[in-house]
Amino acid sequence: MGGLGEKVPIELAVKCYSKEKMKSSVRRKILQNEFDVLCRVEHPSVIQFYQKLETRSEIHFLMEYFKGQGLDCFLRRFLQKRIPRKVAKPILRQVLEGLDYLHRQSIFHRGKADQTSSSRT
Repeated sequence: MGGLGEKVPIELAVKCYSKEKMKSSVRRKILQNEFDVLCRVEHPSVIQFYQKLETRSEIHFLMEYFKGQGLDCFLRRFLQKRIPRKVAKPILRQVLEGLDYLHRQSIFHRGKADQTSSSRT
């Protein structure tokens, strides 16, 4: 790890939103709600939000980069067979812990399964 003042490189994911496409009040409200939720959330089973940056034409959310396979890709490997318990158990535990945390914060995840990340080990 780096010392004081030393830069430590990290990988980030960046979600970009065009301000041109955010002209409707409904879209702006949805984006503001997402930002408000991301600022409140801090849990090991939930992707971490770092910062919001704006340019003249875009809004950027800087977030933790997830190195791994999305839950949808993982589940597709098992379409015709059972997922072994020793594989499924830690993933299911992590998903449920994240959802439990969100629910205790009065945040309800309404994303599709293909938008949910799998284990962050």
